[in-house]
This record gives sequence, C-alpha cells and structure tokens, in this order.
Amino acid sequence: MTSQRNRAESTTLLIAICVLLLVVAVISSALIGPRSAPEPTVEIVGIRPVDDDYHVSIVLRNDGDQSAAEVQIQADLLIAETVVSSTQTVDVLAGSESVDLTFVFADNPADGTLEVFVTGFAEP
Repeated sequence: MTSQRNRAESTTLLIAICVLLLVVAVISSALIGPRSAPEPTVEIVGIRPVDDDYHVSIVLRNDGDQSAAEVQIQADLLIAETVVSSTQTVDVLAGSESVDLTFVFADNPADGTLEVFVTGFAEP
C-alpha cells in the first residue's frame, strides 16, 4: 500500500509541477512578448445642444498595447472662414483603453466643418 501511495503522490507532484511551469511560461511570454506602440485615435460620437452651447462628445482610444502619456487632442470648428479651436490633454492612456471627452463650442458644428484629431503624445 505504501508503494502505491508513493507512486500516486509522485505522479500528483509531477503533474502539479508541469501545470505550474506552464502557468509561469504563459505569464512570461505575455510580459516579454512583442507589444505594439501606442496608437491614440479619436472618434466623434455625438453633438448635442446644452443651453446656449453645443457639446461634442468624442472617444479617445489607444489601439496600441503600450501606454501613451500627455495625449493632446484638438478640435477645430470652421464656420464662415473663422476657425475656433479647443484643446484637451489626457495625462495617461493605457494600452487598449478608451476615454470619453467633451468639447464645448458656442456655434453649432452642423453649420460648419468640425475636425477632431490627436496632435501629439509621449511614450512614458
């Protein structure tokens, strides 16, 4: 009986060690593997009137795996040859993270041309 018990314990120990090594290998490959550079993008998701202003809702998304720091976003509204600009900065945007932002304009963006874009970012 002791021989069977030792064999069962040895087999269980061997299987546990193999599972542990597999888990360590998967975690290591995830940490060491190739990661894509930060890739911040913006998308306009809505425009709504609020009191006498117009709120432009956007989503800032990092399509890369690495974080981006000091992400600068600019919104330009062109109406009748006049450009009104607004900027915002997001301190840190992690890989695959998205953030909702709002720009506020006095004029209706539907009366002109609205462009929202990322002007720059740093890699932390």
